[in-house]
Amino acid sequence: MKTIMRTFTLIIILLITFSCNKGKEIGGFYLTEDMKSQIPFKGLETISFIDSNGGIFIFSGGYRVTQEIEQTECNSCPDYYVFEEELINFNNGLDEIRLTIHATNESYLNIRFSIDGQVFGFGFFSPLSRDNLKYQEQFIDSITINNTVYTNVYKDTIYTKELMNNDQYPIYSYYSTEYGVLKIDFSDNSYWELNNIDWTEK
Repeated sequence: MKTIMRTFTLIIILLITFSCNKGKEIGGFYLTEDMKSQIPFKGLETISFIDSNGGIFIFSGGYRVTQEIEQTECNSCPDYYVFEEELINFNNGLDEIRLTIHATNESYLNIRFSIDGQVFGFGFFSPLSRDNLKYQEQFIDSITINNTVYTNVYKDTIYTKELMNNDQYPIYSYYSTEYGVLKIDFSDNSYWELNNIDWTEK
């Protein structure tokens, strides 16, 4: 009985100690509604892509998640900053597409592809606009993709050829704040194009 009481007392002391050592928020970066709207999905949508050979890839969406990340300035610093982000994953059992909108002093929208076990990333500074493009990012007034005309499209590129162990890897991504990923161009001149979005709430 004494052993149980001692253990219980030790646990209480540890909980009090750690709770007292937690610092306070000294700054925060939070998403605006305008930033959040740049990901058009609420969660559980289904997206299909058609590739250059006519193959269909169907991705099922998970729940849209909001989270706050606490980060200190150093390992021993108790006070922390808060960074808010929202994300949603689409998965077909093998490949994955993740959309993340992340608030920092320079907020950004990140598009992460995991294809054949390799991970690639494209990103745009947020809020997305013709005037907020940097590096190789491009704004396209209108483009025809899979026989559909899309307007206000953002294109980004990635250069990671030296990291690849196969001949097919993404080099361009086309994104719309209304429809999400519209197209992925690959290094071997193949591509995936948006085929359909099922917006139905499950």
